Amino acid sequence: MKRKLIICLVGLLFGGSTLLSQSGKTINVGIGGGLTRGVNESIDGDRSLGYEFGVVALFHNGLMPGLSPELSFQVASNSTSELGGYSQYKTNYISPDLRLRFYPLPSSSWMPYITAGVGLAMYDNKSFDTLHMSPDAKLNSSALAIPVGAGLTYFMKDDNNNPTNWVFDLGVYSHLSTTDDFNPVRDPVNDAYWDARLSVMYKVYTFEKDSDGDGLSDLDEVTYGSDINNPDSDGDGLLDGEEVHTYKTDPMKADTDDGGVNDGIEVRLGGNPLDPDDDILSIGSGQKIALREIEFNTGDSTITKKSERILGFALKAFQALNDITFEIAGHTDNVGERDMNMRLSSGRANAVKAWLVAKGIAESRMTTRGAGPDEPLVPNTTPENRQRNRRVEFKRTK
Repeated sequence: MKRKLIICLVGLLFGGSTLLSQSGKTINVGIGGGLTRGVNESIDGDRSLGYEFGVVALFHNGLMPGLSPELSFQVASNSTSELGGYSQYKTNYISPDLRLRFYPLPSSSWMPYITAGVGLAMYDNKSFDTLHMSPDAKLNSSALAIPVGAGLTYFMKDDNNNPTNWVFDLGVYSHLSTTDDFNPVRDPVNDAYWDARLSVMYKVYTFEKDSDGDGLSDLDEVTYGSDINNPDSDGDGLLDGEEVHTYKTDPMKADTDDGGVNDGIEVRLGGNPLDPDDDILSIGSGQKIALREIEFNTGDSTITKKSERILGFALKAFQALNDITFEIAGHTDNVGERDMNMRLSSGRANAVKAWLVAKGIAESRMTTRGAGPDEPLVPNTTPENRQRNRRVEFKRTK
């Protein structure tokens, strides 16, 4: 049983570390308050709940993923419900301490933790049991304090599940000490006190971790779904950070505007990667662009009205660059006889050429070719794939 427990703990440590690291380092400061109860020589039934309030600063993931230093400064009070009887007392504390939190689970909104640290307990004791009080007890002094405990941190998110700057924290701690004078009636065990604290913190600074140096923080990469270890997640020639911050393109989509040309090529040639209309202007000699949205009436070569907007992209290219020439190739899926598809693809390529000629483009600037089902982009195994294969391609020849 012990061995299994150790294996589980190790798994949490290493399995959770990747996601924890994606949370980034943040500095959070805030205030907190709660209740306390002494652990000392007083009669258990006489002890009452005291108060606690103070300030807290949390350096989340400050040392490494899951290890977060915390600085706390609090004022607290313990007492018994009545004063004057056996070991009845009232003690006030000022306690600065430094703690280290360990978050064993992957990053989420709700994150449990364990914590331990070291600090100072400066105490002022108002004892009313002079008969049993130790004669050498120090009523106003300080001692080493060792806070240990556990808690739960809530990282607030907005309606879109994005992190906000607000952090809420609830913890329960035991403050062990090196003195037996919190209550000056002594026994063989040093005094201590429990406290339960609710804190509200605000994220004042975020250290953006960027594992692959692409200009996009690991936390943002998780949001966009890109790879924290690959600076160009979609392979389009642009860094993920450039895509998000400079060009406003999708780091997980090589051709953000679906115009047929990768974002990186468009940017390099001065095109707009968010405008599909100019993609055909961005292809070089010998390159192809597939216009898959051109539709024809079923079984013939008549261009539908819907397709005229798509063909308008090609028309703009011809009009903007007077010296370019193109080969127009028609393609089909593999449904039906090959000979029929060859004639159909050739007829559709010629229909596109005729449409451009009617718009004023010289016939000499275009050649046509029917490829039929022989050059599929993807296997003809699904309706979606067959739709991709039914296309018209423009190949720039000059």
